[in-house]
Amino acid sequence: MLNKIHPPRSDWYEEFYASVMNYGMKEYEAEVAGYKSQLFDKLNGQTKEVLEIGVGTGTNFKYYASDARMVFGIDPNRKMEKYTRRAADAAGLSPEKFKFVQAVGEALPLDDASVDTVIGTLVLCSVKDVPRTLQGSRLLSSVCLCICSSQFWKLSPNLVRDDDECANFVA
Repeated sequence: MLNKIHPPRSDWYEEFYASVMNYGMKEYEAEVAGYKSQLFDKLNGQTKEVLEIGVGTGTNFKYYASDARMVFGIDPNRKMEKYTRRAADAAGLSPEKFKFVQAVGEALPLDDASVDTVIGTLVLCSVKDVPRTLQGSRLLSSVCLCICSSQFWKLSPNLVRDDDECANFVA
């Protein structure tokens, strides 16, 4: 499924893209740091088993890694792994608590109810099949989804709710 959705690209291209994302997003990340902090603070330390779809270079780890028992970082670009490992280390996420998985959101390789938090930031605009990617919520052991993206609400306004059943909901 990975090769069908994300056809293999040459190593130089994947490395170039990963490098650009790592260095080119620093200004953006600095700009949105306050906003992201507010969003991730709403999780109240309840993120134990985390799946981050489109983990990229691991820029979100600093917001939730200290509370996590296990983080699965999903990204189709295998060259992102070295950057995510550096970010995981910088956020205090040990190698035993982080697993990089080369995969796509449309075909998540985890069991149902295997995580309590799914995180996706700046990812829905780059997946080929958004509804199928959103079905990744089946992996949740509780009703909690953290998507920092305005297009999520337009596509699936009823998938998550801000109520007692979803105590750690983040818009």
